Amino acid sequence: MWAAHSGSLEIVQELIANGADMMKAKGDGITVFHMAASNNDIHMLDYALGLKRHGNDLELKNEDGWTPAHMAGILNNFDSLNLLIENGASISTKNKNGLSVYEEIVRSDNADLLECIYPELKRIIYNRDPNEKASFGLLHLAAGNNGPKVLNYLLSKVKEAPN
Repeated sequence: MWAAHSGSLEIVQELIANGADMMKAKGDGITVFHMAASNNDIHMLDYALGLKRHGNDLELKNEDGWTPAHMAGILNNFDSLNLLIENGASISTKNKNGLSVYEEIVRSDNADLLECIYPELKRIIYNRDPNEKASFGLLHLAAGNNGPKVLNYLLSKVKEAPN
């Protein structure tokens, strides 16, 4: 994991060539995907995606329930989040606090990133199961933060929404 954290793709490749299992999570649940997403290291992330095992490694959670997409979203790492989404990562997965990736993006006031994922977010919101219990409204989360960027962005979208 140190090699992945430091962004040394060559060392990671050498370790794997010599039998290391980079897909194995550390004791806290952190995987190579979490490391690469939090560092916005798309080269490491792309390499790790090529190593994917069975199952959905992109939805593995650390001890706080964070997926790699949560890490990329809260840190405003557009490139990593985009690559994760393109490869099947969900922005609806909830962490231990009951917040999805897109809710964490709102809570972190990452308006630019929210704008980029808005088409996917809109699809999720409009296709939500009416029986599903919602955690927080996005406007509620945005209004509860010190930064107004996401709130202003969401309010502009409300004005555009059809009645």
